[in-house]
Amino acid sequence: MATKRFPFISHNIQDLYRVIIHDEPDYSDITDPKLISLFLGIFTKDPEKRFDIKKIKQHAWVTNDGKLPMEDLMMDQIVVNPADLKSVITQVVKLNRVMRRFKQI
Repeated sequence: MATKRFPFISHNIQDLYRVIIHDEPDYSDITDPKLISLFLGIFTKDPEKRFDIKKIKQHAWVTNDGKLPMEDLMMDQIVVNPADLKSVITQVVKLNRVMRRFKQI
């Protein structure tokens, strides 16, 4: 959204997995250091260090340096099951096909 492109791009699903696991997104088009900080936290490879929703909601970029804090709503934890993951991956593959077709036009 900030760069008008996906953080991870590949031409096939197997390579996309590799890119997500091993590569870092390109932040060179982003000029706001707070936004880069947010993305670095979101895309951290180590799940123990990766930003959770609470950290994202409290981040300086999201809250405009605390001037616009987000309301803390109590919600149930979202459980993602294998069928959900398969559905998301299928949608990414379909989106990738659509993008390739648009590039040919």
